[in-house]
Amino acid sequence: MPPNLRYSFKNILLSGLWYGRKKLEMKVFQNHFVQQVKTLQEGFQLDVDGNETKFKLVVGGQAADLVAKAPSINCKLHNGRFGCSTCLHAGRRLAGRGDKRVYEYCPNIPPRRNHTDFLLHATLAEQSGETLYGVMGTSPVHDILEIPEMVLLDYMHQVLEGEYTRRLSKWFNGSCPSGVSLRDEATKETLSGKLMSTRLPHDFKRKL
Repeated sequence: MPPNLRYSFKNILLSGLWYGRKKLEMKVFQNHFVQQVKTLQEGFQLDVDGNETKFKLVVGGQAADLVAKAPSINCKLHNGRFGCSTCLHAGRRLAGRGDKRVYEYCPNIPPRRNHTDFLLHATLAEQSGETLYGVMGTSPVHDILEIPEMVLLDYMHQVLEGEYTRRLSKWFNGSCPSGVSLRDEATKETLSGKLMSTRLPHDFKRKL
């Protein structure tokens, strides 16, 4: 389907809703959903203008925010050790209150995850009951998703609310080491005008 139809509300299927005092058991949703996906991937016939046409479901990937992504693939959260779904960076826990963990730059680039190793880690973790490289066990979606290639990064939290917010604050405060400054009122008015003239996608509920 073209994007304008693919992301239209009338073509979005609701898999399930959860209401409860405890966190949901992901497999309650995933087992049946994944089985349906596998069936549709094999192909099905539909009558289109009098012609029998075969269609197949193609999974493009999974989009989820940081809090939902980890349990959906049965991994540690982003503030846990080896919480990155893309590479094997262990992160470093910050001293103090809470469970803050940073994944800071290191000159030796951590190995990138691949689907074969991910499935191995999931199987071993399931058998031993111990987390392995951030993977806590198997998940039904491992059968339909290539990890990490098909697990999309959470652009809103990881970029807009993370690094980009940090940079904006430095630019507007005039404290950026590179010398970039957006402190003058004329620049702020220009930026505000451009933001207000932005045409947001139809499925954006929050308006400027």
